[in-house]
Parts: sequence; structure tokens; C-alpha cells
Amino acid sequence: MKVPTTNLGVGISSNNCNNNPPVNIPKHLRKVAGSKNPEVLPAFIKEHSITLTDLDDTTYDGRCALHMAAWTGAIENVTLLLDMGVNIDTIATRTHNYGKTPIFFAATRSRVDVMNLLLDRCANVRIVNNKGQSVYSIAASHFASSMVERIQQIEKEQQLQDGFDSKSLEGWADYRKSHSDGCIYGDLDLRFLDRPLTDEDVVKDNIVNPTTKKSRKGNFARNNPHLTDWRQPKSEQGKTKRLPPTPEFISEEEMKQLEELWYLVRVALRENDSWCIFSTLLSIVQLFDGKKMNSSWAVDCASRLKLEAIMSGIDQRSDKQSDAPPVMTNISSLLSEATVFCGNGDRYAVLVKRILVKARETTSVASTELTIYEAQQLEQFWKDSETAMKSENYNEMFLSLLQIVIVWDTKTGQWMYDLAKKLHSFLAASNLSVDHVIREIHSFCDYCDNRPSTLLRKLLLKSIDEDDTAEIDTPQHSN
Repeated sequence: MKVPTTNLGVGISSNNCNNNPPVNIPKHLRKVAGSKNPEVLPAFIKEHSITLTDLDDTTYDGRCALHMAAWTGAIENVTLLLDMGVNIDTIATRTHNYGKTPIFFAATRSRVDVMNLLLDRCANVRIVNNKGQSVYSIAASHFASSMVERIQQIEKEQQLQDGFDSKSLEGWADYRKSHSDGCIYGDLDLRFLDRPLTDEDVVKDNIVNPTTKKSRKGNFARNNPHLTDWRQPKSEQGKTKRLPPTPEFISEEEMKQLEELWYLVRVALRENDSWCIFSTLLSIVQLFDGKKMNSSWAVDCASRLKLEAIMSGIDQRSDKQSDAPPVMTNISSLLSEATVFCGNGDRYAVLVKRILVKARETTSVASTELTIYEAQQLEQFWKDSETAMKSENYNEMFLSLLQIVIVWDTKTGQWMYDLAKKLHSFLAASNLSVDHVIREIHSFCDYCDNRPSTLLRKLLLKSIDEDDTAEIDTPQHSN
């Protein structure tokens, strides 16, 4: 079975020939552009052969590298990008930021040094974003009067340079007209207001509804409640409560896909293939990351990885038809090798690293309750056991039952009592001879001498007589 390839989006560099993890170039370019460490961006540009086209590109999320550098105030990066020849007036194309050039991003974050640098490099200030704000109208509430006066002067100079009257609105780019998002904002430029003034409007120095640092907090939600329906009704104490997301369960089709991927992980563990472990876990993480799981699915995946590590040795031993001796794998060392591939990856690679590190931990906090994913896994294991039993494939049935035991063995409490009762009913519902099935599975348990096999052997013996299940105690882990 071939390991599924990752599909993280456009602009992905897999670097498979060097055994490096897939890197989302556009995403990481924006991240490093906003870094305050001046060494990160030039190193990234050199390593990935970034071109001017890449730097100016906004197709990934509507912003370019210079937007992010200006937004975070990374003055060294702004200087580097401008010296490289990027477009100083690239417009953002996101829904609520359309028309914003880098100088807008600097203005809204009050970045004085970046603002002065962009103005020195002749950034265009005759632009109105799709909110109805100009560089001047934002600057009026974010900077001292000296900065505001400088912007006003540059407005006039740029108008005259292009052959327009200094007071004319010709030569301006008004994205409120062409790409309005229909929302209500403050700091509007009166010259480009697209609606009549109301009695509630405050006008100062040709700025409609100027904001302050305090009023800007939560201003969008107050002005546009119809777009903030995530807010829940207030409690009796008057505090807004945000309800947790509705849990999104894994579909049956997705569960089958996951089981195929976990099988590939088991094979990779058995074959000491650390790269295959990493790349397959990457596909598993992609599937989970799009789900709104209330439980910590990364921890669940770490537990499942431990399960597969156990099973990678057991299924070799349980294959009685194989003459080859089982290959003993140093699982901890193998997972450590796989962790190396996560070094320079994106969010998915970071999540894979978390799973690998968690799986290598020798101790974990036991719980009594099953998580959503654990419950779904158990349901799938019982189905696999039933399928194997019907076809009298006792090797596969043994492996499926063993996985059930391994999952439950991470839980505290007298879980063996309920499990033995369920196993009793499960076997009794079959048309096969219960004694025969138990003898077959028992023989595999004898062949594999470990804790899970010992627990399964005990369950098999006690499940023969349902009355005996009351006497079952869960064996304690040895120290």
C-alpha cells in the first residue's frame, strides 16, 4: 500500500530528496517577514530561492511579505524588502482589508519608524481602502500631529506631480467604491464618505467617527453585530460567554481512511522506516486538524502510535506461517529519528512532532473515560473482529481483539468486567463454535508473550462463562 501524499495547498515544497518535511512556502514567507529577528528573512529567501514575484504575491491569504513586515513593525525586514525592489504599494485583497497597502498596515499599528521609512520611499498616500479610510484618516487617530501634517503635505505633492489640483479627488484610488465589504467602521475620510452624515456621526478634522486606542477594542463587533453571531447571550452576571464548538465526529469513510493510514504506520515501524512514519503521520494530522474535536486528538494519536508500536512486533510473531524470525525494533530510537523530519516544518509538522514526543513518553496520566476518537476506534476494532471471525481468519481476529485490550489497558478502573461481558455476548452471537474460536485465539496469545496477550487470554477464559465475569480484576502494571 502506498503512503498517501500530503496536500497542504499551493506553494508547498516537499524537498523529499533531502528527507526534509513539506514546507508551506507562502505561509512561512509571511511569518518570517513579520519576524523581529533580522537574520530570519534573508536566510529564508536564500534557502528557498524566493523571487520578487514571490515576495509581492498575495494569492495565499491576500497579503504579501511587505504587508506583514509593516504590520509587525519589523523595520529591518521592511528595509530589506524595499532594497530588493518589492512593490511598495501592493494592495491587500482580503475581504475586510481590500485596498490596504503596506503603509496602511503600519498606520493601523502605529509603527512610526516604518511609516517614516515608507513615506521616505515615496509610498502612495492617495488610496482609500474598502472600509472608507485613507492613510491620513487613520494617521489622525494613531499618530502625533507632526506625522499627520507630513501625510497631508505628501498628498498635495503627489497630486501635483501627477498633474492634478492639490484639492481634487482625481488621481485617488477608492476601493470603498469598488470593493466595499458593507461593514461600518470608524476613522472614515469625509472626502470619500459613501453615505449621508447622521446625527450620531462625530466629525473632526474631516475624519468621521475618529477612534481612540480604547474605543478601537471591540469596535468592529459593536458596529457590526450581524457579523459576530459567535457571541452568545449574556449571563446573569452580564458577562459574555462563548460556548464551545459543537464536536465534529469522524465519518465512517474518514475512519476507514485513518485505519489504512495507521496500518501504514505499523508497517513503517516494523520496517524501521522513519521517513514513512513521519509522512504518514502528516496525512493523519491533516485529517484531524480540520475537525472540531473537543478531546485532545493529538494525545489520542500518540496513544494510537504506542498501540501500533506494540502491534508492529506482535503481528510478526502471530504469523505462524512465517519462518523468518521477528525483527525487534528500538521504537523509541525510531520515533526519535522521525522527529528529526519535523525540524523546519509548518503547523502540520509541529503537530506530528508533538505526537511523536508524546508517544515516546514512558509515563502518562491514566483516565477512566474514553475520548471521542478512542470510542470510534474501539467500535471499528469490534467490527474488524466480527469480520475476521465470520471469515474464520483467527490471526486478524486476534490482532483486532488485542487492539481493543491495548486501548482499554490505558484506562483505570474495573474495565475488564464490562469488556469480558461484551466479549461473551460477542462470541455467543456467532454461528461458530465458541470453544473452537477461543482455542484458536488462545493459541495466538500463547505465541505472543506480553502483557496485552496475557490480558486477552484472561478475557477469553472468563468470557466462556458470563457468571465468572464478576470475579475479574484488572492486573496492575509492573513497575
